[in-house]
Amino acid sequence: MDDKIKKETNGSLHLKKIEHDPIEDISADKLMENVRKSIMPKGFILSAVFHVVFIVMLSLGFIKLCFEYKTMDPTTMIADAAEAKAETVKLQKREEAKQAAIEKAKAEATQQQTNSTQQTTELTPDGKSVPKVLKDINEVSDERPVKSSLDSLDDEF
Repeated sequence: MDDKIKKETNGSLHLKKIEHDPIEDISADKLMENVRKSIMPKGFILSAVFHVVFIVMLSLGFIKLCFEYKTMDPTTMIADAAEAKAETVKLQKREEAKQAAIEKAKAEATQQQTNSTQQTTELTPDGKSVPKVLKDINEVSDERPVKSSLDSLDDEF
């Protein structure tokens, strides 16, 4: 209540208006006096510096990747490299499987060859060994066919 003065008279209150200089009330120094005294600008600067440092610390890994791959989007380069590595592993496994199949086929061929030489111990009258194929052809089975039940149906017609 700077602008008003209280005056008491017999239980009633009378206010009297005092006039001030309007330029003095609008002075910038007087208006900013409390702001200059506060720690608000220092707090703002400290907060901004803290946030910048914090963001840079969190981004160090990404910044390192950007310099390493020399691009602003290293994630696509990393994905392409991982895909290429997976493809080479896949091709390598495929080649190993082919080599294993070839080795297995060679082993089976040598096994069959040794089996055929062991099974052809019979000799022909000329003194040569009989091949397994000819031996299988000449072999006679003891099994005989059973009489079909269809023959009995044909008799009735």
